Amino acid sequence: MIKELEDILVKAYQPCEGFKAVCKGFTVWEPENGHVPRGYFGAEGKLEEVILVIVLAEPGDPFSGEKYTVSDAETMLRDHEKPCVELSGPKLGIYLNEILVRCFPNESIPEIMRKVWITESVLCSTPKGVSSTGSMPKSVEMECGSRYLKKQREIFKNAFWVAAGDKAEKRLAMLGMKADFKIYHPSERPYKIYKEKCIELWDGLASKFRVFLNQSR
Repeated sequence: MIKELEDILVKAYQPCEGFKAVCKGFTVWEPENGHVPRGYFGAEGKLEEVILVIVLAEPGDPFSGEKYTVSDAETMLRDHEKPCVELSGPKLGIYLNEILVRCFPNESIPEIMRKVWITESVLCSTPKGVSSTGSMPKSVEMECGSRYLKKQREIFKNAFWVAAGDKAEKRLAMLGMKADFKIYHPSERPYKIYKEKCIELWDGLASKFRVFLNQSR
């Protein structure tokens, strides 16, 4: 992960001050139960190489047995640089792969991962007993967005930003940020219901992204 991102995200593992304030009682810091900020990956090259940012909603529930015991913030941050298939389930990994190969048709996954940053608009999943697909308090969305997402936008201001789903689009707008394109959240339920529309949007994204690349050169 590039240093500029580490400087932003490492504060989430100290742990984040939000757990003591606005997020207290909703999101939780429980490394032993898998509840820590997570769900992002990519940006494996240099800052100037990142040209596509995909914003998701928030990470799903921790997997059974998922836990973190490292207390050092920087080490824990590195521990979370895992493929999306591990972080959010195999279906999400498959659909994101479909999107990425459309946007970068002639490049390998390692090459793509240097140019793409995939992040969450809220870095914490909901605690046990709260629906992982439900809404979050606006105060939590603003707190996390202001601390992390807005700062990511600042360092990737020249990239093409994609809102993956209504939540991501709404949270970006709350922070005064407009996505360059919107798609359905790349998970199984939207694809199952709106398969043809999902594929149409993926192709539309790839087309608009290519125009963006040509204009940026």
